[in-house]
Amino acid sequence: MLFAPASAAAVTLKEATALALHDNRQIEAQQMNSEAAHAQASEASAHLWPQVDASLTGSRTNNPLNAFGTRLLQRSVTAADFNPQQLNHPGAVNNYQTEVAVRLPIYQGGAVWASRKQTGAIAEAADWQLETTRQQTILQLIDTFTAALEAKSLVDASQKALDSANSHLRNVQAQLKRGFAIQSDVMDAEAHQLQAEVNLRQTQNALATALDQLQLITGSSKTLDPEDRISLKLPTHDMQQWIEQAMAEHPLLKGLQAQVEASEANISRSRSGYLPKVGLMASEQWNHTSPALKNSNYTVGMEVSLNLFSGGADKARLDAAHAQATRAELLYEDMRQQVRNDVMRSWRALQESQSRAVAQQQVLDHAEESLRILTLREQVGLEKATDVLNAQAMRDERLARKIQSQFDVIRNQAALLYAAGALTPEVIQ
Repeated sequence: MLFAPASAAAVTLKEATALALHDNRQIEAQQMNSEAAHAQASEASAHLWPQVDASLTGSRTNNPLNAFGTRLLQRSVTAADFNPQQLNHPGAVNNYQTEVAVRLPIYQGGAVWASRKQTGAIAEAADWQLETTRQQTILQLIDTFTAALEAKSLVDASQKALDSANSHLRNVQAQLKRGFAIQSDVMDAEAHQLQAEVNLRQTQNALATALDQLQLITGSSKTLDPEDRISLKLPTHDMQQWIEQAMAEHPLLKGLQAQVEASEANISRSRSGYLPKVGLMASEQWNHTSPALKNSNYTVGMEVSLNLFSGGADKARLDAAHAQATRAELLYEDMRQQVRNDVMRSWRALQESQSRAVAQQQVLDHAEESLRILTLREQVGLEKATDVLNAQAMRDERLARKIQSQFDVIRNQAALLYAAGALTPEVIQ
């Protein structure tokens, strides 16, 4: 009860997965990164639309040139304003300029469209990174969940082992009083009982640590008590089919492929520095001594520009974009090989753990039977107490290995699903 408080909430793996996917901080952080990337993609798309600005500027000046120009804007110039004395020493002029301006990029050398494609690919890569984080979290959760269940089973087994050790110690002490045992038998039984107590404490600590980690991964505010119901749905693939599935569906590969597309779009964006740029603009202004829509004037125009020389900056930018694209492609190909190797390693580990689980059950059965026979023989004086202790220790060790082998199968199933990019909530039964 010290390590599994009464207030702990019972939870299945499916329920714990739902908690983790909703409340895990790593997932939430990656979700914010994905939303930011999509916002940047929307910003890039916005540059395809006209830009409309409105402004109101207030000023007061007695600068001869600005004062005369302001009067012209206000359409208030009179003949007296051409007096040299008035031109050279004008009085202060107040002006409120209201303006509405529209600017439209017609062609920017392909930079706007390339930027839109680049940021869209980056947003897609962020989405796949989010999916990767989700699957990583599920893998960590299964590892922790099975570690907690394994620790609970080992606590039970250790408690039973301690009970057996205590019972054996009492029997040997009774036999010593009747003259059927010697003092060394009692000392061996006491040592075995002390070791059983240590083993119980170790498994209790392991359980407490696993429960703490489970609470962290799920983001839960209270201690969770995992229920012993775990089943993962795996397709009946051979190794090659698992590899093909990973190559087609792994979110890491899809994310890196999106980064390759983003780097290729960046090349087009960098190349736009060599191309002309065309834009249209139109504005309407109102100028008056007080804020008002009076004395309007308009301006419309078109601008065509071409960068003739920038000191080599455009070439350097393009060279950097090519290098980044090559890097992205190399990382993608390297990750494909890593994923392939991970699938093969995980598939082999699963086959091995399944065989080991079957073997450990048989070994445990043999150890149980051997202990039963030695105990009976020891009771009639045909075996030494130390032989029974050794058999008990062997049985306890075999039981622990059998428990571990069972959970190893679950962990290796999850590892294979993750290696193939298929560790989704749907595979948890």
